[in-house]
Amino acid sequence: MSRHFWPDKETTVNRCTRLCGGPIFSVAFVLLSSLIVAPAWTAVSKGGKSPALIPPLAKAQWIWDKADTGVSEHYVCLLRKSFTLDATPLAGAAVVTADNNYELFINGTRVGGDVGREDAHWNRLKRHDITKLLRKGPNAVVIRGVNVGGIGGAVAAFRIQLPGDKPGVVDIVTDGTWRKHADGVADFSSPALVDKKWKPADVLGPMGRKPWGWLAGGPAPSGRRPRSFDEPETVTLS
Repeated sequence: MSRHFWPDKETTVNRCTRLCGGPIFSVAFVLLSSLIVAPAWTAVSKGGKSPALIPPLAKAQWIWDKADTGVSEHYVCLLRKSFTLDATPLAGAAVVTADNNYELFINGTRVGGDVGREDAHWNRLKRHDITKLLRKGPNAVVIRGVNVGGIGGAVAAFRIQLPGDKPGVVDIVTDGTWRKHADGVADFSSPALVDKKWKPADVLGPMGRKPWGWLAGGPAPSGRRPRSFDEPETVTLS
């Protein structure tokens, strides 16, 4: 959860008292300024170490393997994205969900997932801190999705903060640039793995498509109806 830090009004009042010649004028000045200028604030991540990152889930697309007909009670699909970072990241965050379940892997390490959780549901978005698993140079992200029947799919967004202003922030979302493969590949999330033989992931549609609806928060874009289920919930998994 983020903490918001607002300007110190007591300090502002004391400063205005000296400039305006009296407490009555200074209080009026502060009230008037608060109506005209919105106070600045900074969102700080838990622990106050770095700015909270909000991955752009609204830009993500649902992806999967269309070979999954929905008949199997346990269809596993590996979805992989390889990328290169020019510097060691300052912070990184991921938001993921899948129908029905998923496990997230980065650079050979399992980050987490909702497989085996009693509260698992595609309507419960999961947020992961991935800062310590990212590195300068080649990186690989894999979503190991599991479908237990019916339509399957996975959607995710990642935001990575790099030092400096350029490129600054790197955003990665699930889309047609991801690769897919059946389960059973050794070291499937290793950056050293050559995935050229993996096939392009099948894009099922943008955020907001049926049956999942709009999960990204805020108003849905014009022309897309809000989902009719309960409001989506974001939970943080370690």
